[in-house]
Amino acid sequence: SRIPSNLVRHRRHPPSCTSTISSRGTYFPSCKAVSSPTLTLRWNSSTDSDVPTTTSSPPPESQEKKSTTPPDLHPPTLQAIAHALFIRAQNAPGTQLRFVDDGSMEPWEITYAAGKITQSFAEEWIAKENLNPAEDEGDEELMQVMSGRIMAVLTRLEELEEDLLKRCVSNNNEEVKDKITSLGVPEEELKAWETKEGDSAKRVNNVAAAIDAVCLFDEPLRYNRAR
Repeated sequence: SRIPSNLVRHRRHPPSCTSTISSRGTYFPSCKAVSSPTLTLRWNSSTDSDVPTTTSSPPPESQEKKSTTPPDLHPPTLQAIAHALFIRAQNAPGTQLRFVDDGSMEPWEITYAAGKITQSFAEEWIAKENLNPAEDEGDEELMQVMSGRIMAVLTRLEELEEDLLKRCVSNNNEEVKDKITSLGVPEEELKAWETKEGDSAKRVNNVAAAIDAVCLFDEPLRYNRAR
């Protein structure tokens, strides 16, 4: 019978056959192996099914990072606000967080100072937490959320402090005196706020001087006031 051509093409060593007849009259093919570079190459060449498939996986660092719980933004936000109270107490030029209505400054300067303080703290926090907001959207979102919280407090700091003092005065008695102090309101500030003598501008200045004098040296009080 005739061998199909497709089987011959895919044999690794295709034979070259010649006919011979034995002494008994029986037909035997005489085959001689022939080396064919082309056929051998086709036989040995790998196919798509022979190539192992590999799936790319992210480096171990990224896997560990993605599986890590995002940092809690509440503690660093409080730390930033407490640090801002310390900076405000120093009354350094360009970082004033109190508006002086005497024509010496504009309202936008409060926002500018708050932005400088927020940006400086955010950059330090990012480096400490090994975050990369420039390449990681999740890290960028964390930075934006924390910065927004800090800015929202610093730009309304005087308003928030006034509300805090009013609540403390309305509940000021011996039983809650320690609780008021634990809120970051020193006794000297509360006394200055309760004083009705003189004009309102002098009263505000006395209150500011009282809280700044304490914030320069009392770190726990700064944190409690931020909280």
